[in-house]
Amino acid sequence: MENEVELPKIYKLIFSFLVLIAGIGTYLFWAASYDAWTDIGLYAVSVPVIGFGLAGIFLFTRKEVEEED
Repeated sequence: MENEVELPKIYKLIFSFLVLIAGIGTYLFWAASYDAWTDIGLYAVSVPVIGFGLAGIFLFTRKEVEEED
């Protein structure tokens, strides 16, 4: 595609932080509301979201290595 627009890294990093906060917030809110701190269903929802947030932060804060010819 010739007219492809690349988002700045800061937007991707902010999105990753929001995903991380959403995962942690979901866990804390649900567990506190329903007193379900060890609910496997809650883990099944929150852990992947937290993982994607952490993976995004890791990927977008890495320094790019220049390849030498």
